[in-house]
Amino acid sequence: MTMANDIITEMDLLFPHSLSMGWDMTQGLIVGDASKSISNVIVSLEFRDNIKDEDADMIILHHPPIFGPDREVTNPFYRSWKKNDIVVYAIHSRMDRSGFTSQAIVEKLFEKTEYANLKILDDGTAIINLDEQTDIDNLIKKTKSRLKLNSVNAIIKKRMVKKIAIHGGEAFQLHHISDAMKEDIDLYMGGDMSHHLAERTYEFEASFIDIGHFSEQEGMRKLGEILQTKFPEISFKYIEQPQLWEIK
Repeated sequence: MTMANDIITEMDLLFPHSLSMGWDMTQGLIVGDASKSISNVIVSLEFRDNIKDEDADMIILHHPPIFGPDREVTNPFYRSWKKNDIVVYAIHSRMDRSGFTSQAIVEKLFEKTEYANLKILDDGTAIINLDEQTDIDNLIKKTKSRLKLNSVNAIIKKRMVKKIAIHGGEAFQLHHISDAMKEDIDLYMGGDMSHHLAERTYEFEASFIDIGHFSEQEGMRKLGEILQTKFPEISFKYIEQPQLWEIK
């Protein structure tokens, strides 16, 4: 018999609590009994309507549906959920800081024969060297196809790129970018480019591609595969989440 705590222990080994950011107070066990026997697990980026009616004993999320020191319910889909007997567990900043998310995005975008020298920075950013220089327009096409993006925002200064930094989620923050630039990269790929951060990127001699916040769900997809191998007696179902807005 496998209990929720057995799965939690495995995740805690992959993503130690020491990696948690100070502001990330509500990742971990959100609700439920960790001693509960588990047969079916849902793995997803965040709580949505497409999870509500699933037959599951446990739900593993990246984004905590409850957030902050006051444990405020910030996810409206979770707020209307009525089930209390399902274990809900969230892994947030410690998954990102481990580099697991960034490496999963690397593996989604590139074949293992296309890059070398994978390096993970302290903030979880992945640095890779492509085996050959690549035209950035071709890389943008591949990125849109493999991450299922209708469009990307790009700042193109270098048309041919070889050394790339990749950081999923809320990656367009100056400290992430500054640390990656110390690696002498040609291209920075991350999520959530804002106007002012786009403005700041002109301080650096590199190109930039916004791959969206939802790119980090590649980490959850990979986690589901790892847990399925570790606990073959349990059914792990990965549910992909589309972005919340439409591009017209």
